[in-house]
Amino acid sequence: MAKINPKELAGESRVGGGGDVTNVGAGKKLLVAIGNEYRQINGKPVVDIRFCCVEDLEGGEDLGNELTTTFWLSPQALWNIARFALAIGFVDEFDPEVQDDLERVMSCGPVEARVKLTQRGKYTNYDVTEWGPHSLEVDPTTNAAALNQAQLDAVGVCEKRWEGYLKWRSTNPRGVGAPKSDGATGSKGGGFADDDIPF
Repeated sequence: MAKINPKELAGESRVGGGGDVTNVGAGKKLLVAIGNEYRQINGKPVVDIRFCCVEDLEGGEDLGNELTTTFWLSPQALWNIARFALAIGFVDEFDPEVQDDLERVMSCGPVEARVKLTQRGKYTNYDVTEWGPHSLEVDPTTNAAALNQAQLDAVGVCEKRWEGYLKWRSTNPRGVGAPKSDGATGSKGGGFADDDIPF
């Protein structure tokens, strides 16, 4: 793979159904899952999970920027989504191809991620090389991570963009792998607060 300068790509944007989306830059981030989409790549099932950055843990300015991570759902690749589930604090068995199961995992709260940027031809890959538990305080009555108002606002904006993306995608379909539950192809995750060219 070609070497890249992450600083040059940190502000890269995607445009489309949900409005302008700015991707996170490289480094350690605190992320909240806001939605998912099942689809297929070369006939193999994957699920894309969209995240909102609620804190740049290396002092950058990625609050409100987004990251979409693709998880392959083949038996040989399930270790990656299992790593994500453990890091977010989900330890029960789940089927990542069942929408309700995946939403339970996604709604557990924030997760830390180390993001690496690599160039592949004319495209930039945003790869998570490490998942880890968040270090935020937890409200003892709700067991939810305590996000501040700026973080809640950022999640709300990202969720609205995700809803716009799903609306755009409904009129601009691509082949999607159907989840085993109700046939929905995308969801709103996170739930912390009262676009684009397809990835």
